[in-house]
Amino acid sequence: MEDLPKLPPDLEKIALDLILGQEMPLNANQHAVDQNPIYERVFTRNGQKVLSRSNPRFSLEDQFGDWVSKNISTEWKQIGVSNSIALKGSKHYTGDAKQSADQVPHTDLTRHYTLMYLLEKGNEDQRTVWWQEPGYGLQRKRDVIVWEPDHLEKVAEVIFPIGTWAFFNTNILHNAENVQEYRIAVHVGFEVDPFGVFMRTENDLVL
Repeated sequence: MEDLPKLPPDLEKIALDLILGQEMPLNANQHAVDQNPIYERVFTRNGQKVLSRSNPRFSLEDQFGDWVSKNISTEWKQIGVSNSIALKGSKHYTGDAKQSADQVPHTDLTRHYTLMYLLEKGNEDQRTVWWQEPGYGLQRKRDVIVWEPDHLEKVAEVIFPIGTWAFFNTNILHNAENVQEYRIAVHVGFEVDPFGVFMRTENDLVL
């Protein structure tokens, strides 16, 4: 959504300082679980057990709320900054599954739509992929996880550029793939579509 204003440099710095200032993986006293906690998720791909990347998200509502309300929409539900992390070798995971560069395909728990602004990524060819499960509609319930995703049908795939807003429906199965090292992004979550883009067709996945 290139018509939306870019984040000002001072807000970008706040978001980066917040996420990079956290000890990863997080300890129990750090404030991340209100939006998206660390999950230990082992799924099966090509017959092998693999460990999903996790995506803890920290609140930015106090720092970003006024700017988002003035420049994007007043209908936001959550504002946060996330980073993609590997759990292999951390205190959060002591199993023997191989660490994957992908998330397990899922729908989100805390929001219906998200407006995402990628700040930094460890490799240029990270991608976001949307899926449909045979026998189910494109839109699913919240917090659906497909633990054996080999049968899913790919609907769309996008490589998000840094510094551009992207809006998508999180009730469609999706995941981030080929994430090396890190993927830092600001998220503005919504219960409703403030832009009206998904009123056109169910197949509009991302703008």
